Amino acid sequence: MSKYSDTDTLIIESALHLFETPGAGNITALQVIDAAHIHRSTFYHHFATFNDLVAAMMNRVFPDPLNTDLRLSENIVNLVETIDNNQVLFRNLMQFRGKFEEIVKQRFVLDVNLWTKNVETNPVAVELLYGCVIGMMAPG
Repeated sequence: MSKYSDTDTLIIESALHLFETPGAGNITALQVIDAAHIHRSTFYHHFATFNDLVAAMMNRVFPDPLNTDLRLSENIVNLVETIDNNQVLFRNLMQFRGKFEEIVKQRFVLDVNLWTKNVETNPVAVELLYGCVIGMMAPG
């Protein structure tokens, strides 16, 4: 593993730790920088924006696209289980960044678009399933 990827991992893991803390509130780049014990320029060398870090955290939690060997409903169950197993993380992300929903939707739609061989992938079904997933993550 290269020093660059080690630093990426350090930043992502530090951010995940902060976001997995119940009641974390509005987490800032400065808090992540302090938690990772890095310089501000190091953070921005690895992540141009805080949203890029949020996207990298999402990729860490959802490392694989939808499995095209499974039915879409089975993939949705896997997605729901991932969200359920990481509730604090997702609730903190939703409370803190308006862009989070856009990042999740983009990831979800891209994954579903890769999965075109099944009739369940029509746009209305994708939007409905996406809405259900976002609804599950909303603070109660």
